[in-house]
Amino acid sequence: MRRYFSAQWKRALRSLPGALCANVLLLLSAALLTFFLTKLFSPSAEGSAKLKLGVVGGRGETYLGTGLGMLNNMDSSRFAISYEQMDRETAETALRRGEIQAYLDVPDDFLSALADGENKTIRYVGGGLEAGLNSALIREAGSAAEVILKETERGIYAAEGYFDAHGAAARHEKLLTELNLRYLALVLNRNQAYRTASVEPLRDVSIARYYAAALLCFLFFSSGVSALPFAAGRSRVLGNLLAAEGVSRTRQLFAEYAAYFLLQLLACLPLIVILRGKFPGILPVLCTSTAFQFLLYELATGILAGAFLQLLAGITVSFVSGCFYPLAFFPDSWQRVSRALPSGQCFSYLQNLTAGSSAEALLWQGAWLLLFALLFLLLAALCRAGRRQA
Repeated sequence: MRRYFSAQWKRALRSLPGALCANVLLLLSAALLTFFLTKLFSPSAEGSAKLKLGVVGGRGETYLGTGLGMLNNMDSSRFAISYEQMDRETAETALRRGEIQAYLDVPDDFLSALADGENKTIRYVGGGLEAGLNSALIREAGSAAEVILKETERGIYAAEGYFDAHGAAARHEKLLTELNLRYLALVLNRNQAYRTASVEPLRDVSIARYYAAALLCFLFFSSGVSALPFAAGRSRVLGNLLAAEGVSRTRQLFAEYAAYFLLQLLACLPLIVILRGKFPGILPVLCTSTAFQFLLYELATGILAGAFLQLLAGITVSFVSGCFYPLAFFPDSWQRVSRALPSGQCFSYLQNLTAGSSAEALLWQGAWLLLFALLFLLLAALCRAGRRQA
């Protein structure tokens, strides 16, 4: 048994340079992804508009400038979108530079044409091939602005003509003022016509701390690819010979796993340098992730299949655990399943570790993770026994 472990350990050392390089590449990739996701989900200061919509044309239309001022200062949309009046050349330049997401081209006689019953169209100009939530918000904002301007002005001018035609000229100004105030109340209070629910994905931790734990979880469950040379060197013939000499296959499996664990531990040298004092607390997660990877290699029928399975499983369990998108974005049933999975338990443990939780809480969670690691190894032993009988 000792000689067999020594042989496996020597194989692990030969695989170490490749595993170390692969883990460094994974660390850099995960760090870039973490930086992007941190920026994506970082909360902005209230009142700073993330999206900008330019408004072109409408020269001489005083109502247009007044309406844009109200949108920017009084309307609830001001927290997400800002409207800026500019000339066409400036708008085109700003759109090319990405300073605005789109602009609305309003005909110069837009409002006066409405008074004559003519319905002129406001042209929406976007930045080309658009996709995503931002472009959808901008397009909806532009459409809403056009509808509000058309319908309110059409109603005001129609009411003015009705008052004049029915001898209400004396009350003309007062009635129009009341109509304008009613329109204004409807537009500014339109958010009371529906119920909103705010998603709070990170109630207890900061974005940076959350994605630091996510980076670690992703690394541990994806690093199985780096140990491909070690997995490729296993010999079934040698296993059969050792079994004939009295070394059970279960003992062989645990010897191979011990060498595999030490290989992955040494391949985590960059993390040891970065985490320093906190690295010993990560050992339960490393045990669980390496046992999971070891099981995947037992399930795979070939080297390429093993590499693909490691990569696919690492990305899948990371996504399901909330490493890419916070779990609060997913349905409640998904969240419950995710937290019950070993990967979800590892992610929760890493969040508590990076947050500085008490040693007692970490001890209980670490014990659960070690039980998951033992379960994975038992399943790997069953897979090897079933393959031998087949």
